Amino acid sequence: MGRTTIMCAGAVPWRCHRNLIGDALVARGDGVLDILDAATTRAGSRAFAVVVDGEVTYPTQSESDQLELLDDEG
Repeated sequence: MGRTTIMCAGAVPWRCHRNLIGDALVARGDGVLDILDAATTRAGSRAFAVVVDGEVTYPTQSESDQLELLDDEG
């Protein structure tokens, strides 16, 4: 498969719906680049995205706190 480009009118990637697509691609192991002006940066999943078996979810703050407690106990 070739490269795919997704563009939109959002000025900054971290405030744009394309983050959802990027998170899903990163969870699958695909490379994602953010292009701003003349520079590119490798995108990673957002810190609050949770990936389990390739599925991305975005827990609420209380769910996220509970997951951290489980990780600390494990």
